[in-house]
Amino acid sequence: MRGFALALLTLACVSCSSPMIREFEVVTLNASEQNVRCVVMVDNRIQPNSLDPLVTNQKSVMIKMQFTEDPIGIQPYKPITVSVRPVDLDAEGKPIPGSWEKQSLPYEPASRDFFYNDPEVEIFFLKPRRR
Repeated sequence: MRGFALALLTLACVSCSSPMIREFEVVTLNASEQNVRCVVMVDNRIQPNSLDPLVTNQKSVMIKMQFTEDPIGIQPYKPITVSVRPVDLDAEGKPIPGSWEKQSLPYEPASRDFFYNDPEVEIFFLKPRRR
């Protein structure tokens, strides 16, 4: 019995120390619950890259994230910061490079920390930009 308890404890420690991969659905809406086209950034990096960014075109976009162990040990995994930034699209529906940095877009960017145990669907309500 003691051997079983030790094996179980070892398994629990090993499972906490390995990275956890989670997939989230990111939805970006305004106050009227209309879709706002945004690029998705994880830890201040455009996903998957600035040449072909993920954009919440229709309703939402799925992103896969790898959570790593929290070195402080307060929680099993470190949170990951996810940001959404409004974007202008060209005639083909592709984001215009750098447009997510413009101050003239009608909505403010938004960000928050995602935790490994957060719900799968994450909704960002974007505030209008003050002029």
